[in-house]
Order: sequence, then structure tokens, then C-alpha cells
Amino acid sequence: MSVNVTLSNLSEPVGFRPETLETLWSQIPPGLRTVTWNSPDIPEEFAEGFTRPAGRAPGRRFTLDFAGLPPVVARELTWCAWQFIAIGAKVPVPTFQSLVRRLNDAFGDMPQAQAPVSLLERTPQWWYRTLAATRARRTGELPALSTQRALERVLRRCYQMLWWACDEQPWWHRETWGLRLDPRIPRRPHEPQGAGRISFHSVHPFWLRRGLQWYLKVHLETGELTWSTARSRRGGIGFFGDYLEQQPVPGPWLCDDAAALRAFMLDYRSHLCQVPARGGPNRGQPLSQLRITDLITDVEQFYVFMHDNQETAARALDEPGWLRLGPHHTVLWRRSDKKRPRVRPDLQYVIGDGELSQIMANIELLGRPEGEGGLGDPQVMHILMLLTRTGRRISEIVMLDRDPLLPLNRPTRAPEDEGAFVAKLRYQQTKIDKAPDTILVDTEIVAIIQAQQQWVDEHRAADWVPGTQPKYLFLARKLNRRADRPLTVEVVRDKLTEFAARLDIRDEAGHLVDFNRTHRFRHTKATSLLNAGVPLHVVQRYFGHLSRPC
Repeated sequence: MSVNVTLSNLSEPVGFRPETLETLWSQIPPGLRTVTWNSPDIPEEFAEGFTRPAGRAPGRRFTLDFAGLPPVVARELTWCAWQFIAIGAKVPVPTFQSLVRRLNDAFGDMPQAQAPVSLLERTPQWWYRTLAATRARRTGELPALSTQRALERVLRRCYQMLWWACDEQPWWHRETWGLRLDPRIPRRPHEPQGAGRISFHSVHPFWLRRGLQWYLKVHLETGELTWSTARSRRGGIGFFGDYLEQQPVPGPWLCDDAAALRAFMLDYRSHLCQVPARGGPNRGQPLSQLRITDLITDVEQFYVFMHDNQETAARALDEPGWLRLGPHHTVLWRRSDKKRPRVRPDLQYVIGDGELSQIMANIELLGRPEGEGGLGDPQVMHILMLLTRTGRRISEIVMLDRDPLLPLNRPTRAPEDEGAFVAKLRYQQTKIDKAPDTILVDTEIVAIIQAQQQWVDEHRAADWVPGTQPKYLFLARKLNRRADRPLTVEVVRDKLTEFAARLDIRDEAGHLVDFNRTHRFRHTKATSLLNAGVPLHVVQRYFGHLSRPC
């Protein structure tokens, strides 16, 4: 019998299965399938998968000895250490050594009859408290906060790995979804938000939580939704769940009287007008009209699907309440309730020539080392260069292949001519199916790509598994020993936020230019092409749209 729990609110242990541990143990390579790891004995192919204590040379020896722990716990931690290497991370040797010592002390202080056989027989919180209490009892003082947090991070990661390996329920039943944690979750070959997770434990009531999980599961499996859109849809319906917690709803049908549903949904829309934004530039301010329309549309689309599939949903979810949905649940709001605001002409969707010149004049600040007054991130510098010159979406830039340039079928003007096209740039088309995924580029863009390739080879290759061929042009800094994970959009935006604050560039009206909103570079490029006389349908194709000329 599986147990549906989450690490964030875990109050009951997951449970230990000896047969599962045997399977996990067999997954460890023979050279590491032992509870005592001595660095000289570690196979060469895994030698770079370990961190070293601060200040020690890479060649210094180390030992990870789990043998003193109870046999099951020793094997569990050995498997977890191997998993660090398997997912492309490095085993944090000093923290693991400290964790083993603390666990040995804790087990030494427990009566044998009360000692857990497996880490999974207790909750993470129980282990945190036990390790801290043992330390205090033996030394007379609590452990340093930084040390305690480091131990908890590693223990939490290990617990999570074991939890996912031992939990045998269908993937969509789990209340935390992660592409890196579960290979069964459908995904595209290139997923811009592949590092993100979807958590459901805070969605209430329970029938809505399970219904949402099933709804997203079906859409992911059929390809109707991508992982990125599923994350957004979960967030939108989460607002509705927060509202339902405050209302005496009878079940999925929401109202016993069909005529009352209209008033109920209008009340929800009015409620959203009072909800503050949880993030973004308007954080703390009332939600925008556009955001409210998106949120109620998410709920309506959910109910349309559940109505159209109510019999299947009732069986899959063991919830007969879905059978009470009627046609009135497919039109929760009238068209007039879902108006999208007209674009205001005073909003700055395009970066002016003067501001753009200032950005480009100072762009080397991004790549300059921190010790020399820069921000120390050449990757983000190259990304910003490509954003301004190509107008691609930021997700398309960060997910460029390692070698994204294709030769032209036939030459255009001579390469030395200004603006002559010399190659095609292939990008990941993650927005529109069957839309164009290449653009023509000149020598300037080619030079930027070559500079990024050279920088990666010189500064990152030492961290890779020997023989690795990078998958992407821009690479994530952590958990990436196989060089198969792209730099995330969130990392780029954080660095651009710091860059914007450093430059303090303002427009003619004195307003701060927030070029961290990277889509503005796309609008700016489109505007420059149109002003140059490029036909609209050509611009649309350039930007990866399928629109045809009238």
C-alpha cells in the first residue's frame, strides 16, 4: 500500500521496503557498491564526482565510511551518495562525513529496541530534532546554525531520493512533481522550465487537488499542455482553491442550485480584485485585469474538461461528485466578464535607441570579473548580446544547442559586406508547433556564439565527466557534470536585475528602464525591422509565428 505524502508537510514516515532497497543497491556500479569509499579505490570515471574540504588540494585523499551505521541505513546513504553522482551533481564529502558522525552518535544513544531500521521509518523533522538533541547532549551546546542547515539540506535531499524510489504509486498521485525526480512524467525534448516543480499539497479542498492532478496528467500525456503551461495552470487554479477554503461548497459541483452558480463565480471574480500580486514588478498591488482574466479562464477550462469527461473522472478519482456537473459548469463567466484590457499607448514596450545604446555600451560589465568591479558572468553577457541582436525569446536563447549554426544553402552577399548573412541559427521552438525554428544571422552573431563556446571549454570543461559533449550552448552552473542542463531563465533574470540596478538607465521621462523584462528586446527588434521597411509577414515569420500575409 502506497502512502501519499509530501516532504513539506510530512507527519508520517513513508515506510521501508527491503525488496526496494535490494533493487536500489543493485543499481550502484560495482566499483562503488560498498559501504566504505576510499578515494584511491574509486573508479576513475567517478573520481571528479566529489567535493573536497575547503582549502585542500584536489589530490588529497578522503574516506566516506558508512559501515558503522545500521546495515540498512548504511546502504541507503551509500545509494544516496551514488545518486548525487548519477544526477550530475557532486557528493559533498565534508557534509556527508559530518552527517555520518552525527548519525553514529544518535544511534549510539538510542536503545537498540527503539532504533529505526531505515531512515524512512522516521520523518525528516524527527531526524533533524534527534541529531540536534544528540549534539547538544554530548557537547553541552547546540550545533552552529550554518552546520545544522548544511546537514539538513543533505539529509533532506537523501530522504527525498529514497522517498521517490520507494513510493510505488502512479506518478500523478504524488503531490510533488519534478521532471528531474521522475522520468515517467511526459516532457518535451527541450523544456525551458525543466528544473521547476509542481506542488499540490497546498491545494484544497482535496477533491479539487486530485481533480487538478488528473486534469494535468491527462493533458501532459496527450500533449495538450506542456510542462511550463501545466505549472502556470496549477498556479491559476490554486487561487480558486484558496477561495473555496473560505466557502461552504458541497463538492465539485460547487452549488446545489444551478441558478446560484453564476452569482458564486462572480463573487470569486470580485474576490480576485482584492487579492495582492504575489510576485513581479506589481508585487503587493492588486492583480491586474489581465491577470484576473487569465485566472478565471484557467478555472473555466478546467471545468469544461471535467464536465466533458465527468464519468471517466468520477471513476479515476473515486469522486462521484464530478457526475453532478452540468452544462452551466462549462460557461462560468460571460464573455464580458473576461475582457482583456486594451494596450495602453503610454506603456514602454520598446526600449528607446538612447537607452539601448547605454545598455550595449556597458554590457561588458556583465562579463568582467567581480574582483575588477564587474558581475562576473560572461554567459549572461553573451545571452544579452543575442537577445538584443536577434529578438528571440529568452527561453529560445538559453536552450540553444551547443552548435546551433547551420550552413546556408546558397551564399548571399560576400561575408565582409556589412549585415551579410553567413549562416542560419537554429533555436528550440517551444512556443508554437511547426513554426519556423531558424533565422539568418551575420558574422557578429556567429562571433558571439563562438566566443561562448570558447568560454565554456576553457572555464567549465574541468567539471564535466570525461568524454562529455555539452548538449547546450549556455550551461547551468550546478548539478551539471554531464553538461546536459541549460542555464535557467531565472538565473539570467536575477543577473539582469542586478545589472539594471548597477546601470540605473532612465528614459527621457526619467523613468527607470526595466530591461529585465526581456520580452521588450523582442518588441524592440520587431519595431526596428518594421521601421526599416521589412514587410509585416516577413517579420512575423522571423519571430517564429505562422501568420500569413493577407
